[in-house]
Amino acid sequence: MKRLVLFTIMVLLCHFPMFAQNNDTDNTGGSNPDTIQIQGNSLNIHRDTVNTVYVNSGSSAIGRNNTVNAYFSGAFGMRNTLPSNYERMFVFGSDNTVSSSGSFVVGNFISVSGSTPAVVIGEGLDATCSLTPPSGTGLVVGFNSTKPTLTVTRSNNNASTPYHDRTGKVGIGDVTPTAKLHIKSDNGEDAGIILEPKQPASKNTFIQMRDSYHKISVSSAGVMQV
Repeated sequence: MKRLVLFTIMVLLCHFPMFAQNNDTDNTGGSNPDTIQIQGNSLNIHRDTVNTVYVNSGSSAIGRNNTVNAYFSGAFGMRNTLPSNYERMFVFGSDNTVSSSGSFVVGNFISVSGSTPAVVIGEGLDATCSLTPPSGTGLVVGFNSTKPTLTVTRSNNNASTPYHDRTGKVGIGDVTPTAKLHIKSDNGEDAGIILEPKQPASKNTFIQMRDSYHKISVSSAGVMQV
């Protein structure tokens, strides 16, 4: 692995002359605005503005104004913050703050905290209105909002059914799902589900409950049956 990392760095140095190696270990970045820093087992690549990477943390930062004080983590983009006392966090984008070990973030203006790791994809409004996942969620997707549009919870373990045999719940809207699929509308919206076949003249539409003997259907002729 060390040989692979060194080979990759050598390729960067050979093919991208704008980078210059700098063994500066006080996180000042030296005088060269385009710098690759190897600080113990940490990697810091930046241009113009220095990243801060905790030395010997096994972490990496690529971009500008990233602060990575967590262990075995990475920030790729601008103005991302990974504080100390956490580990295994990876962020791609800008203006994200993650303080939840094991989390993975892709997007901008996202804030993640808590003891449960999360995967977050999306974008908040701005630096003061971040997209923030509910506590204990597994996957969150949302854009241009502080609230997620899609939430997938983690599976729950209990004494009778091991966690690896269970699955989570899916929520749409600002809701922590309490059923397998839980939909909640925003203010001023109707809460509705639309089922629309691609070929309505030849295909039926139905909702099945329990088995094929218990369903609500609309035939291609437009006749509803229960």
